[in-house]
Amino acid sequence: MQNVQKWLQENPLIEHDLVQGSPEWHAFRDEHDGSSEAAAMLGAPALRLLIEAFPKAKIVAVGKKSDELLRNMGIVPVAAVRHPANGGATLFAAGMKDLM
Repeated sequence: MQNVQKWLQENPLIEHDLVQGSPEWHAFRDEHDGSSEAAAMLGAPALRLLIEAFPKAKIVAVGKKSDELLRNMGIVPVAAVRHPANGGATLFAAGMKDLM
């Protein structure tokens, strides 16, 4: 999340950028039931509220898993960019710049 916030500070997309991050939305292996998607979907109600509150917002998936989860929710992102973790910061920045 720090890479995303840093990039947005250096490259404002609009007057007010909205980035919502939550541990529930990260695709980690849930220790309780073993399902990373089930854990990630815990954030779905909050995401739907944000989309309702900002109907003109463009949704960008950060990473392949995010893209998959959004689509499983019936939300089609305008784009998917590389997740900045594990050496992907440069490709993340390039993907975001392409959207500007």
